[in-house]
Formats: sequence, structure tokens, C-alpha cells
Amino acid sequence: SCVLAFAPLRIASASPPCAPLAGGTGLVLRGSGFCSSGEALVRFVHEPTGSTRLVTGAFSEGMVSDGSVERLLCVEAPSFDAEGPGEVIVAVAIADADFTPHCFRVRYYEEPALIDIFP
Repeated sequence: SCVLAFAPLRIASASPPCAPLAGGTGLVLRGSGFCSSGEALVRFVHEPTGSTRLVTGAFSEGMVSDGSVERLLCVEAPSFDAEGPGEVIVAVAIADADFTPHCFRVRYYEEPALIDIFP
């Protein structure tokens, strides 16, 4: 008999760990259970307001320092301009499955603006 075991779907880190309110930043999610090919659905929930965005992500492969290959999930951070700065909860679903119970947080921030220059 054959026993198959799969790592549970889980996000362990996001790089970078923060994104501007305008969105558009490429995020690389690392974790376990990223064994699927093709696309995944990534849910972003603005914690202070509960506002939700769904974005399609794509799987890729990356080299680890020990020479092994890891599966990565690449996604573009959506905009939360209207909601303002704060923590955003990130979860992943693959192949119409439920979203990950173990989520990861990404901090959204207002980009600094140059207001004035003095001689």
C-alpha cells in the first residue's frame, strides 16, 4: 500500500513584509503546501475596516541557500488607498479549496511625500 502525505497550506512569510496603500508592489509568499501548479486565489483583508480584495497569484520556483528548490507564490498587492494604513491579513486558496487557516499579515503604509524644499 502507498501512503501520501501533503504539507498543509500555510503562509510563513511575505517579502517585502509591507506595501504602499496604492498597491502594485510584487509580493513573494513563502510557506508550505505550495505544491500546485498554475494559479492560486489570494485574499487580502484590511484588518481595521474588514474591506476585502481577491487577487490571483502565480506559482514559481526559487533556489534556497542549501541548493534545494522551493515553491513560491507571487502576487501583486492590491490597493487599499480608501481604507488607509494598517495591517492586512493575507490568506491563500488553491483549486477551490478553503483559504489557509494560518494567515500572514502585511503592513500597508502611506508613502512619504516631499512637501517642500528649503535652500
